[in-house]
Amino acid sequence: FTPDSLTLQQVIQTLPARVTNYKGRPGDALNLVFWATRPELTAAFRRAGWLIADRPTPRIIWHLIWQRWHYKKLPMFNLYVYGRPEDFAYVLPNPRLIVERRHHVRIWKTDYKLDGIPLWVGSATHDVSIKIVLRKLSIFHRINPNVDKERNFIGHDLAKTWGPTQEELVPSAKPVYKAKTATGQTYRTDGRILFVDLNPHEPLMAATTPTRSTKDRAKPGMEAAQRSAALLARPPAPARNPPPS
Repeated sequence: FTPDSLTLQQVIQTLPARVTNYKGRPGDALNLVFWATRPELTAAFRRAGWLIADRPTPRIIWHLIWQRWHYKKLPMFNLYVYGRPEDFAYVLPNPRLIVERRHHVRIWKTDYKLDGIPLWVGSATHDVSIKIVLRKLSIFHRINPNVDKERNFIGHDLAKTWGPTQEELVPSAKPVYKAKTATGQTYRTDGRILFVDLNPHEPLMAATTPTRSTKDRAKPGMEAAQRSAALLARPPAPARNPPPS
């Protein structure tokens, strides 16, 4: 197979289950797949109010001291998929607790395309508190251990501002149900990945999924499983001229 001739099911089979830190230690689960060009992906997050986090540097702690609790773009530590750090790190801070509580997702571009449009993988968690270790000049966030809640939140949040999106929960080829982040925090998940179609052209799932609310599409159940099975088996659509990626 070539990267542009695979079905979604075959792509899912190739994805790693988890990210790693710079030492190779496994961490967060990969729980999102986006189908979009680069401009579509960035526009969807920007329209929903998400910010690109600052890149991590040794001066993070001084930026935090200077901006205090108004530092909306507090960096995340790099995590790795395919041996490289994320292409995008998006944050959505809590307006009242900007530094302590924030939604965030890291996104990596894959080598795969469907119908000529790139696929991106993401790992999402919700920061709920912060810990500063001054002797190490380090900052750590504690996360909500229910990472499925954050996965579903991102799909719902993008749908509110981006317009009609097609979404489906699909089973991971290497499901993770309970594990630890690279910093040792325990999390749990149902082992599924949320596929989010942000492409404004013909929906990839139009033939298999009726139009429903994001909340309903993210619910588990027999009907969702049947729709997922039909989606995963769908072959690539005929080639067309895609927007620039």
